[in-house]
Amino acid sequence: QLFLNFSERVEYSSSLVFPNATGNNVYQYPSVGLGWIMSKTFNLPEYVSFAKLRASYAQTGKDILPWQISNDFRTYSYNGTSSTGLPLYGFSTNQIVDPNIKPQRTNEEEVGLNLQFLKNRLGIDVAVFQKITSEQIATKTLAPESGASGLLLNIGSIRNRGIEIRFTATPVRTRNFSWNSIINFTKYANKILSYSS
Repeated sequence: QLFLNFSERVEYSSSLVFPNATGNNVYQYPSVGLGWIMSKTFNLPEYVSFAKLRASYAQTGKDILPWQISNDFRTYSYNGTSSTGLPLYGFSTNQIVDPNIKPQRTNEEEVGLNLQFLKNRLGIDVAVFQKITSEQIATKTLAPESGASGLLLNIGSIRNRGIEIRFTATPVRTRNFSWNSIINFTKYANKILSYSS
């Protein structure tokens, strides 16, 4: 009748370690989910086949690609040949990295309700959610005279909220044939919460 799931994850990212062995390279994120099958707890009307309430919270993290944080370990790229026919090579990127860069974080919450009626021939599933991504990692363009094309840093936070509704129906069900219909409705809105100038 009542189900609880929990997890905890810790990651160590070598991509966030500078040559001097500093950096915010350790991050952890938990998740928890709770489900309650109300149709097994209460004596609901006969036309209610199934009823479940659920809620969840999850956090995830994201680092950067390898070799971006240290000039000493940047990879080379092939840039064609010169007028003499000799191959030309250069750095694959010339961006610099904020020494205080942190892993990107995403926190997501969701609450949902699933109801089935008439022996599962009609159903509705409603979910309300919110997702906030903070410490977003992006490259900011720099002036050419700075000697680098861009700065990799935590640039801001964004919030996504919405609702999802799913209707299901089985108008026809026989021993050899079944007709299932699904209608989905989704509405969401994004908002920038902060931006580093």
